[in-house]
Amino acid sequence: MSENPPVVYLLHGEDEYAITQFVATLVAKLGDPVMADLNVARLDGRSISLEDLETATHTLPFLVKRRLVVLTNPLARLNSPIARKKFLTQLDHVPPTVALVLIEYRILTEERDRKKGQIQWLEKWALEGGERVYTKAFPLPQGQAMTRRIQEMAKAAGGQISHQAADLLGSLVGENPRAADQEIQKLLAYADYRRTVEVEDVEHLTADQGHGDIFALVDAIGNRDGRKAQNMLHRLLSEQDALSIYGMVVRQFR
Repeated sequence: MSENPPVVYLLHGEDEYAITQFVATLVAKLGDPVMADLNVARLDGRSISLEDLETATHTLPFLVKRRLVVLTNPLARLNSPIARKKFLTQLDHVPPTVALVLIEYRILTEERDRKKGQIQWLEKWALEGGERVYTKAFPLPQGQAMTRRIQEMAKAAGGQISHQAADLLGSLVGENPRAADQEIQKLLAYADYRRTVEVEDVEHLTADQGHGDIFALVDAIGNRDGRKAQNMLHRLLSEQDALSIYGMVVRQFR
């Protein structure tokens, strides 16, 4: 790890897969996998006490510079101002021999509240923590963000996927990066990692993992996104008859 790395990491958002990958990079920085296993503690805020957390964060590392304490759902039992204050005091006193990773699988501050300057209390503490605290949001990628994410994942895996193929794959797996990664591995292997994965490959290998959404269909039509509209229409037709779909579309445009 670097000379003065953060002591507390606050990771929040619905993208569980990206958070898992981020934590994996922190574990890898501990060095030898065997020693890393001895220096990683995984806790759940739904079942531990603040005293348990205190013990975990003040246990000395074994033959490495720092140990890693991963606490999921840290807010689960912090329902009173007194408990929150005690928790923040603990965070302020985590020693540099520990990297404490706090994980909430939801965005802590909604965008509408952020625009009003109403920041969730733990995120506010993190943003004011300076270099000692690292915070990052992990929202689920949507639309073109998912397309870019798929292309980045393919490149990281040693292959390439065209923009059109990535767009189609995103529409098939939905907002599910883990499923996208699984499909990418399969597609790259099919292309033998030598050529770019194209739309035909996705159509041949990837099953539709989503469900029809009349509102998504209407949005695609309104945005003149023919490919997305066609994909969504196929999903809907597999679930209900054409006349009912037509009626719902007409009602949405009235």
